[in-house]
Amino acid sequence: MTKDCVVVIYAKWPILGKCKTRIEKDIGREFALEFSLSCLDDLVENVSDSNHYDLLVATNTKDELKKFNEKYGLDGMLTESLIEDKLVAQSQRLNGIFFRLSQQYSRMILIPIDLPFLSEKDMISSFARLNENDFVHGPELDGGIYLIGVKSPYERDIFQDVRWSTSHSFNDLMRNCRGKNIYKLKLRSDLNTFQDVLNARRGIAHHCPNVFKLLVKEGYYIPEEEHYIDFDTLPINISVVSAIVQRNSKNGREILIQTRYKPTIDPVNSGKIEIPGGLMDRFETAYETVVREVNEETGLDVKVLGISNHYRYDDEENTSISYEPFSCNQQLRGERAYFGITFLCEVIGGKLQENLFETRDPRWISVNELSRIIDGSPEMVFPFQVPILKKYLDYIKNG
Repeated sequence: MTKDCVVVIYAKWPILGKCKTRIEKDIGREFALEFSLSCLDDLVENVSDSNHYDLLVATNTKDELKKFNEKYGLDGMLTESLIEDKLVAQSQRLNGIFFRLSQQYSRMILIPIDLPFLSEKDMISSFARLNENDFVHGPELDGGIYLIGVKSPYERDIFQDVRWSTSHSFNDLMRNCRGKNIYKLKLRSDLNTFQDVLNARRGIAHHCPNVFKLLVKEGYYIPEEEHYIDFDTLPINISVVSAIVQRNSKNGREILIQTRYKPTIDPVNSGKIEIPGGLMDRFETAYETVVREVNEETGLDVKVLGISNHYRYDDEENTSISYEPFSCNQQLRGERAYFGITFLCEVIGGKLQENLFETRDPRWISVNELSRIIDGSPEMVFPFQVPILKKYLDYIKNG
């Protein structure tokens, strides 16, 4: 018998190479796929078989709908959109889901597939909030949305012009619901990176048995001690690169800076000024890393300048190289034991744009303004990079 409330899992069936792309980058495609499927298993187990609401799935194709039905016994609905613009199409699909459901249910909740912590208790609590409010929405730490709750009659398109999959998504949704009673649920963190997974290890152990089992299988959990491996506690240095991207303009010499934004793995330094950079992949040269990281974080293509004394050795089993970058630096005290290599770079192409997952507001700053910041307000800068920038300022000053 149909109940008065419904929970809809808004989903795409996980496919190799097209799911959890940031975890894929950290760990690999196969792990990302297994992780996505495990998250889905846990979510369905945690929210299904309720006496208080029906559980459905909404997806884009008949094949996906068939897979959800065969594996989980879920009935569902196909989403529809003929719009090519991805953001407009997403808004149109969600609007259609709630409009159709409102013909049968008085209260409706929509959740994504990749937040396995959500439970039947969360759903019932949200439905209770809908008794007194027009909307119930759940914000993610990165600005996304993990739950949308609506009551009937659904007469208002609350999804127009929402910038989906960005740090603006939740605020856009709240803007569209203005003038109505809205209950804002507690802030949650999504599992976007593998560091997010490590940060959530306690919650995973208690609420996500399938994800927990996967981590045990892959060696990220030590059963006899009942502790996860936390890379921040291992006696190793973490290899990173940094890029001083420079140019000449009417204001003189300028370098590229951005605002650090890593609220899940480095909340202390999020919001500070930094130069582009990131972690080296295994067997990736540092100068290849810096080109890749600058492009990923700022959209610009760069050329590395001034690598000198380059030597290489190859035999049947090994390849090693030696070269001189612009500088090296090391974190001797603090949260993470970074060891860094910095290169001077110049732009050769691309378009300046921000990466909403890791950085904010990439921009050019004059060397004079940089000098004023370093001399007067160094606390504004990501501490690991302050010595790098001091060396660069001396380098410019001494010609």
